[in-house]
Order: sequence, then structure tokens, then C-alpha cells
Amino acid sequence: MLSGLIASHERIIRQFSRFMGIGFLNTGVDFLLLNFLIALTGFTAGSKLSGLNVISFSVAVFHSFIWNKFWAFAGESRLSLGVLVKAGLAAGVGLVATGAAIYGANMRFAGVYFLVLLGLLLLFEIGLWLLFRLQTAQSQPALGRELGLFITVSVIGTIINSSIVGLVTHFLTPVLGLNAPAWANIAKILATGTALAWNFAGYKMLVFKK
Repeated sequence: MLSGLIASHERIIRQFSRFMGIGFLNTGVDFLLLNFLIALTGFTAGSKLSGLNVISFSVAVFHSFIWNKFWAFAGESRLSLGVLVKAGLAAGVGLVATGAAIYGANMRFAGVYFLVLLGLLLLFEIGLWLLFRLQTAQSQPALGRELGLFITVSVIGTIINSSIVGLVTHFLTPVLGLNAPAWANIAKILATGTALAWNFAGYKMLVFKK
């Protein structure tokens, strides 16, 4: 019964597996850039932090479009071990980057720490792109239409994400002995999960529908 259920939903499982892998990569980009901006400005709460979050999350949105366009919602529809391994590799790189960002925030490392990690993440992503043998040849009209829809869905996701970060850090005080930057990252985790669910539904049903 389980195998039959999986077989009948191979396409969406494959897409969601890749989407989740990309989600971890996006989270790494988002968290590293946000903490880099926090280290530069000293803003750790409220509307000022929300402003920084808009910048980091917007960069992650364009990063997400490229990966979703040419990987998550493209290619074969069959679910295979290779698909899951590749999704796991992408997720692993993103998890390490996110963990390093949160660790650096709690230790109050300087901005150069996050900048170096962003550079390393970029190198790893180039390696993944080559390993996955992704192609970028697409018709310009389709690309433009999809980008417009993608931005619309993502703008709503940005509002959801940044609102949660701002509200949690403004109305709730840090717990468990966490400092302000670390608490900002806890708020970011909650915001990321909520925005993730919204974005997958929007990308699947509106942007990359086949």
C-alpha cells in the first residue's frame, strides 16, 4: 500500500525532496547574510532587524528561483535513490552553513566570519550545480513569466517571514540564556518554516505548474 502511494505521487515527492534540499541551501544563504548584516549594523530586534531580514530573505528568494527553476521543478518525474541523495547533499550543505551562522551569532563573531562562510557556500553550490549537471537553456518569455509569478509568491513569503521575525523579537524576550542575536535566529527558524510551506504551495500550483 505504501509503495503504491509513493508510486502514484512520484512527481510531487521528487519535487518536494528537491525543494526541501534547496530550502536548506536558501536558509544557509539567508542566515549567513542576515548575521553578516547584524554584525555590521548591530541591529538585533524589532523593525531594524526586519529591514535587514528583508535584504537577506530577498537575496535568498532570487537564489531560490534559480535552483527551483532548473532543478526542483525540472527534469525527470521518477523518484529514485539518486534524487534523494542529491537532495540530501544540498540539504547537508545548507544545514552546515545554517549551523555555522547560528554558532557565530551566539559567539558574537565579527562580520568577516560570515563573509568567509558566504564565499565557501558559493563555492560548494557551484560544485553541486556541476555535479548535478544542471542546464540553464530556457526560452526568455517563459523565464520572464515564471520570474514574475515567482516574485509575487515570494513577496508574500517575505512579508510572512519578516513579520514573524519582527514580532517575535519585539514582543517576546529571549529565553534559556540566549543573547539577542541568538534569539533573533530562533525567531528566524519559526519564520522560515512558515514561509517554506507557503512558498512550496505557491511555486507548485502557480509558478512551475506543468
